[in-house]
Amino acid sequence: MVDFRMLGRAARAAVVCVALGTLAACNEGTTPSAASALPVAGTPLGNTASSAPVISGTPANSTLAVGQPFSFTPSAGSPSGATLGFLLLSAPAFLSIDPATGVVSGTPATVDIGSYPGIRVAVTDGTTTVAGPTFKLTVVADPASNGPAATGTLSIAGAPITAAVEGVAWSFRPTVTVASAGATLTYRAANLPGWMTVIQATGTLSGTPPAGAVGTYANIVLSVSDGTGEAALPAFSLSVSAPRAPVISGSPSTTARAGVAYRFRPTATDPNGYPLVYTVAGKPAWATFDPRTGTLSGVPTGADAGKSSRVTVTASDGFSTASLPPFTLAVTGLASSGSAALSWVAPTLRTDGTPLTNLAGFRIYYGTASGSYPNSISITNPKLGGYTVDALPPGTYYFVTTAFDAYGNESAYSNPVSKTIL
Repeated sequence: MVDFRMLGRAARAAVVCVALGTLAACNEGTTPSAASALPVAGTPLGNTASSAPVISGTPANSTLAVGQPFSFTPSAGSPSGATLGFLLLSAPAFLSIDPATGVVSGTPATVDIGSYPGIRVAVTDGTTTVAGPTFKLTVVADPASNGPAATGTLSIAGAPITAAVEGVAWSFRPTVTVASAGATLTYRAANLPGWMTVIQATGTLSGTPPAGAVGTYANIVLSVSDGTGEAALPAFSLSVSAPRAPVISGSPSTTARAGVAYRFRPTATDPNGYPLVYTVAGKPAWATFDPRTGTLSGVPTGADAGKSSRVTVTASDGFSTASLPPFTLAVTGLASSGSAALSWVAPTLRTDGTPLTNLAGFRIYYGTASGSYPNSISITNPKLGGYTVDALPPGTYYFVTTAFDAYGNESAYSNPVSKTIL
């Protein structure tokens, strides 16, 4: 008989056994043994026109004042019922898009004053990407603005970004101070690429490098004149590169068990620093998909057992796509559960040899690692000599018991026993 050791006067241990099929083990701890170009509006890529997603609509308001919020939601759908993701193309920095709903929103600041043609929202179902019609936004100064500060000397300052990417809007706005308030300023730019313009209202250089614009544009000079004097920025060079495809990785589990939560999230990065949107093809009906993170998750039911789906997860930055290798996700039957029948002999003596006359009950502690028992069951009938722990998912479980008296004094753990549920 093994002692339940206690602080103070402890009860002696019960003998603990766990039933394993037709066997029983007693308190010795015995255990029975790819990248693609974006199509023009309305032209699907990589799918038939009948199943390609559709998108339409342009914003009603095309002129914004500094500080004026902007919001636009295109109309989009999928004839095949596929999950859609949305991308924002050739847009100014103050705009962003919700990849799940397609809502474009943002609030321009003073630095954003200028004209932005060629903005587009695209929709993708993971196989086909279709761009909607282009639209133009013009940001004008807040009427309350007083224009450049007057310091007595005309000057122009700022450091333009010297790298751009095909298909992505690029802009730079200088900081100008004038000799006297109310001066009329005229901006000039030398050696600009053909796709770039200078906005006279602010001196902003802006444009979107088209396909085929890769190269270095040297000796660009931006200057300003107030009619009596002129100031210029140092000449700079602008290098335009082609967009690089995103990189996506991950090892999804190919088995989902009915009644058990399934979750997979890929890891993806974009070398260009563009935001990514995710799409999925072959999503099983029991699962949901988050286009913001690429997470595929859900809980299949018993009715899904035996079914499988060919799944492909794709990341897109609006210019190029990258996909994980397709994988087959199969659903197996409902998770089995088992039970462990424990038995013990109630102690009659304390550790000091005196009779135990007020035994009040037992506690069972168990867990999936020997020495760690986060689960417990209290039994307040001191006459019971056993208990069955039910609804145990597959795994190996370790059990110990204690005895306690009417005053709450509790013994130490018995020796552990274990059982494996298959």
